[in-house]
Formats: sequence, C-alpha cells, structure tokens
Amino acid sequence: MQLPSRLARSRHGVFYFRIAIPARLRPEFEGKSELRRSLHTRDPREARTLAYALSSSFLNAFRPSRMTETESRS
Repeated sequence: MQLPSRLARSRHGVFYFRIAIPARLRPEFEGKSELRRSLHTRDPREARTLAYALSSSFLNAFRPSRMTETESRS
C-alpha cells in the first residue's frame, strides 16, 4: 500500500504525521522546520485517514498568513 508523503513510521511501527513549516512562519514555531505528531496507530489505513485530516487543518492554519502576505503585495 502506498502511503502519503506526510506519513512516517517509527521503529516501533507507530505512524507519525510530518509537515514542513513555511520559512516565514518558523519564528512562530520556535524556529522548527517541521512538525511531527504521533497518530497513535499501527494501522496504515487509519493512519492515512488521520493524516489527511491533519494535513487539511495544518494547511488551513498556514493559509491566513499566506493571504495577508499576498494582499500586502497588491
């Protein structure tokens, strides 16, 4: 089964969600370049479902700053 690129598996078989933080937002995240969250599951299908939900919420959280940045350019 092909897994989404934002999924990683620990050496114990537990899935993690990973997402890169845009460079302009890194100061708000203590300089981190990526967020990593445990999905608390070893089931690939469940992990994929959880990862899609997390991906959507993180991308929506990153979006408002992107919109204000483009609005200030206009």
